[in-house]
Amino acid sequence: MATQVEHIKWVPGTTFIVDGFAFPSPRCTAYFLTHCHSDHTIGLRRDFASTIYCSPVSARLLAHDWGLRAPQVQVLQLGQPLLLQGVTVTAIDANHCPGAVMLLFEVPGAEGSVTRILHTGDCRWQDALRSGSCLARMRVDTLMLDTTYAHPKHTHPPQEEAIRMMVEVMRSELAEEPACLFVVGSYHIGKERAYLGAAQALGCKVYADAAKRRLLQLLDLPQEQLALLTDDPSAARLHVAHMAPPDPGRLAAAYVDKPGSPWQRVVAFRPTGWTFNKSGKLQVWREGAAAVVGVPYSEHSSWDELRQCVAALRPSKLIPTVNAGSKAKSAALVERFVDLMDLSSNRGRLDMFLVRRPAASSSQGAQLGQEQQQQAAHEQDQQHGLVLEACPVERQSSSVGGCEGACSCSPYSDTVFAQSGAQLQLQQTASGEQQADAASTPREMSLSVSTAFGDEGQKQQQPQQQQPQQQQQQDAAEQHIDLAGVDLAEQQRLLDEAQRLLRLKRSWAAARAAGRGKASAQPAKGAGRRRTFSKGS
Repeated sequence: MATQVEHIKWVPGTTFIVDGFAFPSPRCTAYFLTHCHSDHTIGLRRDFASTIYCSPVSARLLAHDWGLRAPQVQVLQLGQPLLLQGVTVTAIDANHCPGAVMLLFEVPGAEGSVTRILHTGDCRWQDALRSGSCLARMRVDTLMLDTTYAHPKHTHPPQEEAIRMMVEVMRSELAEEPACLFVVGSYHIGKERAYLGAAQALGCKVYADAAKRRLLQLLDLPQEQLALLTDDPSAARLHVAHMAPPDPGRLAAAYVDKPGSPWQRVVAFRPTGWTFNKSGKLQVWREGAAAVVGVPYSEHSSWDELRQCVAALRPSKLIPTVNAGSKAKSAALVERFVDLMDLSSNRGRLDMFLVRRPAASSSQGAQLGQEQQQQAAHEQDQQHGLVLEACPVERQSSSVGGCEGACSCSPYSDTVFAQSGAQLQLQQTASGEQQADAASTPREMSLSVSTAFGDEGQKQQQPQQQQPQQQQQQDAAEQHIDLAGVDLAEQQRLLDEAQRLLRLKRSWAAARAAGRGKASAQPAKGAGRRRTFSKGS
């Protein structure tokens, strides 16, 4: 369900609102509708007075369901740019439900620059959506993404595969009971491909009530599918009904137990991604002559498809639009895609600054005293870009343009490196056998940040086992990792480990702060002792 939070309804850098009819504002100069599902039309009423821009199918549905018509409703033709208040807006097929579109906003900036913002609405991403539209060979600056299934556990099959699974069940039931009726759940709009596709495969008629049949005529469906519709329920082996919770007993009473019913068995299907399970088996609820089957047919992008979308568009900012009701939830969703984003302009992330540089030789390190080695390493880090000057990450708090944390800014972007004291050291302590199994036994890494993080942070990052002083001096130069001979996979692992250490530092600091608060309220025993915290604190 689309998150109902105002700041993610505004298109950054504009006075436009998308799917935000519950947030009327005098600052808004145009409202956009991605599609006519109920969670995207919250707040829309028959007396809504502002101009609405939408697809042709959605315009017909607005007239049918709300009585809203031109000139208040303005049609966006697919693929045809519209210049509106200096911003170019293009509607792109979203592969969701009839009339659903993505919206590309091209916002002019200073010195002829253009900021591209893509609002996906609800979307089932396919590569063809990009290659067959103006998105081809284009990257966007900001991606407002449908994150309904933004978790690795949601690996739905393609829609064609889900329909095939449903047809196989239907044929199996018919082989056991020829007098079997199939009922497929749907929404006000949506799931048409599922039930009409299954009917085409079976070669059977489809029954829907009069109101549903009138609605289907507005959706630009293929004529061969519309020809399957009938107003005679006894002539159709497949009926369309509203999506409802599984209840075999109620199904049997409605379709089988009625006097004179021609059906001896009824099987209902719930085509929704929420019925997916990793085993690949369909969920079945059976009771007597009735059964309910869950089919993982989804009109939202699966986890893999979301990853493909972000990888293809390479946004520098990402704004989740589903399951993003708080700043923390938004940030957690964004963090799942940062490895696919273009963060070259975000100096708040550590992984943008770890660069290749030559390593100091061990012979040179042995000739220097420990203080001289540290100073030389610090100067070398400055020369090669590992000692960084703090660069504040701009965060707008305005409800119009601000991302409120739902962008490419990670939870760690407030970690800054002071030019006078931040020195990144990657200490390799794994043996040859451990290096061969790096995935299970990562190398130790220490982050010396005496100035930026304070002495306490430095103590937290010390290795558990201290090397002898002479050995430390002998290997001091070798502790600075040479990335020139490290492959990309190993570099990524090292970056991940560095970020883990930053998270550890923040967790430690939070736990220490919590301990202070507790101590101020009630003095603890042994108050003069050093307090330590484990990683899980």
